[in-house]
Amino acid sequence: MPNWSSYWEKTWKSAKALDVKLADGLEKISAECLEKAFEELKMEMEQHECTIWLDLNLSNHPTITDDVMERQKLLFLNAHDKRKEDDNDFMVLDDERTLRPGEVQVVLLSFCPASKKEVKALLTAADSGRAAAVESILCSPQDPDLVLRLPALTALFVASERGHLEVTRLVLEANADTEKALEDGATPLYLAAQSGQLEVVRLLLQAGAAKDKAKQNGATPLFVAAQKGHLEVVSLLLNFSADKDKAKQNGATPLFLAAGHGHLEVVSLLLEFSADTEKALEGGGATPLYLAAQNGQLEVVRLLLQASADKDKAKQNGATPWFVAAERGHLEVASLLLEFGATPLCIAA
Repeated sequence: MPNWSSYWEKTWKSAKALDVKLADGLEKISAECLEKAFEELKMEMEQHECTIWLDLNLSNHPTITDDVMERQKLLFLNAHDKRKEDDNDFMVLDDERTLRPGEVQVVLLSFCPASKKEVKALLTAADSGRAAAVESILCSPQDPDLVLRLPALTALFVASERGHLEVTRLVLEANADTEKALEDGATPLYLAAQSGQLEVVRLLLQAGAAKDKAKQNGATPLFVAAQKGHLEVVSLLLNFSADKDKAKQNGATPLFLAAGHGHLEVVSLLLEFSADTEKALEGGGATPLYLAAQNGQLEVVRLLLQASADKDKAKQNGATPWFVAAERGHLEVASLLLEFGATPLCIAA
């Protein structure tokens, strides 16, 4: 049973206007007006810890697909019913009522208390990617952020890490918290980036997940994606304006790790976005060029030199990129550094 955002995506996002039949006749309601109204409903949902279901009957509308029509089975509110005077819940008085063609109604429902068995059922379904089961459980409605014990993975965590896109979408629509973190500070976005789950990362970013929220050691989603060599995830995060130079507590940046691991395309992309080539590790002073030279990453060294990385910048102990390349026996790297004018000193002055 989908909520309003499922319907919005399936039926209205590309519509310029909808014909909605009202009691006093036919009225044109623009998609933009509906979107604004739903944003207000989302705020209501967040304030009252509830979920929103949308019911509509647009059976005469030419854009409605059979798939959507088959999924119209919801609780209904009488249009004249008001809130209860003694609490903030909506009254659902007539669950047998059927909407007339063109009618649209919204139902706000508080989350139902869930047993450990029900929480486990949601987590298991999310972990295995069973979207239909997840959808059925959430429509209780059940809070998607419940866990069996703290700290522990929520349904959004397990779905994001495993790349279950539809499950991720469902729990986000049920108002799952994108910023909940594990003991080490990892968020669902971090786990998705670490696992290279491109479309899940996209969905989380579109849902407003904090793109630069770091673990306790300072590692961000961009950092771990660069470290793992997930080029498309890195590209997506950069295009969402993730901080390209945000470093871990030890000073390591996304460029530093990508260079050290030899992820050539990731290094190239970070350089296109003007990543800082001179940021160095705390307590040692190694730069991305130094690490690439140390690890014998010839083509990465070439890219960094072409990007005007300082060819003679030494560590705090005086060791230069040329020195460490020669010491490690990376002769092609040492030769390339000389071609770019590196000073052939064992230890920098």
